[in-house]
Amino acid sequence: MKELFFDKNGKEYDMKKITPKIYEVMEQPRHFFTVQSTKIHGKKVTPKSLDISGYSTTKYLDDEIELETELIEAGT
Repeated sequence: MKELFFDKNGKEYDMKKITPKIYEVMEQPRHFFTVQSTKIHGKKVTPKSLDISGYSTTKYLDDEIELETELIEAGT
């Protein structure tokens, strides 16, 4: 499995050199798996297809909004 880390500006970081301190200062880090391996057990097995059933992503929002709040006390 090969993994890559990039910040929002496209700067690549070496996975083997990332420390918690470096990760903390990275701007909007993104983590990608670029190679995935699997083994199929059996004799002369030939895969017929590859189905990818989903993926996950992280979205960073740059906008900040203010919300007004109101405390509602439970009635007695």
